[in-house]
Amino acid sequence: MVAVLAALASAFCFALGAALQHREALVVPSAHVADVRLLWKLCHRPWWLAGTVADLGSMSLHILALSLGTLALVQPLGVTGLVFAIPLAAVLRRQRIRRLDILAAVGVVGGLIALLKSLPSNASAGVPSVWSVVWMVAGVLAAVTALTFGAHLAPGRPRALLLAGAAGTAFGLTAVLVRTLLISVRQPASGPVVIAVSVAIALLGPYGYLLLQGAYRAGHFAASIAATTVLNPLVAVVAGGLLLHERLPTGPGHLSVIGGAVLVICGGVALLVRSPAILSLAPVEEHPTQEDGARPHVVEMAGARADSE
Repeated sequence: MVAVLAALASAFCFALGAALQHREALVVPSAHVADVRLLWKLCHRPWWLAGTVADLGSMSLHILALSLGTLALVQPLGVTGLVFAIPLAAVLRRQRIRRLDILAAVGVVGGLIALLKSLPSNASAGVPSVWSVVWMVAGVLAAVTALTFGAHLAPGRPRALLLAGAAGTAFGLTAVLVRTLLISVRQPASGPVVIAVSVAIALLGPYGYLLLQGAYRAGHFAASIAATTVLNPLVAVVAGGLLLHERLPTGPGHLSVIGGAVLVICGGVALLVRSPAILSLAPVEEHPTQEDGARPHVVEMAGARADSE
């Protein structure tokens, strides 16, 4: 129960940080995808820093949840970040929440309850070898790099989706590595694994955070947060099963319930990302010749355009 509550609180903090950071990322000039200078510019904006504080709280609560529960139990609860983002975005933008949004949120929560009841809650897991960690990190980094390269060539919403997908993939493996670290430090003769995992976390965590800010800056908040919150648990559960050998359900009954719950969750998410309360400002128009101190033009979406997001 504590693991579930910590994971839910973490998802709320993530949604709060996303809502605060997205608006700031839109108005900071940066002409390149995954530009490290973007973070430096954002550090000078108070609301973005407030979002970072919320993210730090989210990470702390997430680590607590991972220390008490399996990846299969903790990671799917991150999808509730999208549910929390609806009222938060509505408050920030002074908009009303539609009844359809409430029904979609109820569907997501109901699907999650069914999903969690079908997933194992036993926290036992094995300690991987150093080479297993290295190969897993290399494979995920290759996938993240490919998505980032694709984002460099794509405009608008495709760019936001690719960057958010890359961030969600990086965050998913980072969660697995954090759980690996929590398990390994309790085992004797696990020094090499601890070092390898710590280095990988130090690389993947900040890189994923940078990619997420780039996704926010592309202007499509709904698409970005949906791609991140959905890919994160998928990558984490699969990687956790491969790397930590965490037990996953295999019986036809459990698999049927899981399949139905996933469909309900995906349907609810699809409705939520079309909510006017979560649809963002229009994408920033790129001006390569613009000086760093200049403020890009940001246009508020009209109601009709918001509904077509």
